[in-house]
Amino acid sequence: MKIKSEDIIIGDNFSANLDDDTLIIKFPRSLIISNAFFNGGMTYSSTLINHSLNGKKDCGGNPFEYIENILRNKSLPSETVTLMTAVLPQNFHYMSTQFSHIFLSMGLDNSSNPLDDFGFPGFGTINIIVILKNKFTSISLMDLYKSLVELKAYFMLTHSIKSSKSDLPATGTFTDVMALVSGKLDPEITYSGPATKISHDVSISLMKLMEEALDECK
Repeated sequence: MKIKSEDIIIGDNFSANLDDDTLIIKFPRSLIISNAFFNGGMTYSSTLINHSLNGKKDCGGNPFEYIENILRNKSLPSETVTLMTAVLPQNFHYMSTQFSHIFLSMGLDNSSNPLDDFGFPGFGTINIIVILKNKFTSISLMDLYKSLVELKAYFMLTHSIKSSKSDLPATGTFTDVMALVSGKLDPEITYSGPATKISHDVSISLMKLMEEALDECK
C-alpha cells in the first residue's frame, strides 16, 4: 500500500510515520545492516529515516550537512541511519509480511548495470527498508541482505529494464540503498539464506511491492 502523510504504522516493536518529506521509523535500539552513507554499515540505532528530495537530484553539494540539518529540525538523534531518495514521498510503499515489515521507494531513472562506467549521478532510485520481527545475528542479516540484492536484480531482469547509461540489462540503480533491522522476537535467526522460510517470505513480498510501485516509474 502507499503511505499517506496521516498514516501511523505500528508494528512489532516499531512505529513509522510520514512527516512531510521524511519517513521516520522508530524502534528499540537494534542491530542494523545498511549501505546508507550516513550511519551505515553494521551498527546499532533506534531510528531510521528515508528522506525525499522531492524530485531533486542533489542536496546542495554537502549531503552530510544537509542530513544533519534534517535530523536537528526533526529532533532526531545523530545516530539515525539515513536514506535519501529523489522519489516523491507520495510514492512511498509499505507491506507487512509473516516475518517482516517492508518499506520501499522506487525510481528507475538511474537504472544501471555493474559494468557501466559512469560517475555519481545524484540521489534517487530504489531504497528498501526491512524491519524484521525476529532477532537476527550479524551473519544472518548479511545472508538476507544478499538474498534481497539478488531479488532486486531478478526483478529488474524479469521486467526487461535496461541501464540508463548503456544497452546492458539493469540489475539495480547507481544509488540503491537497503537497510535491514533486527527484531526482538525469539527464536534468534542464525541463518537466513535463500532456502529458509524467512528469506522466501521477505523476497516474494518485496517482489510484489516492487511490482506495485513499477507503474510510477514509467
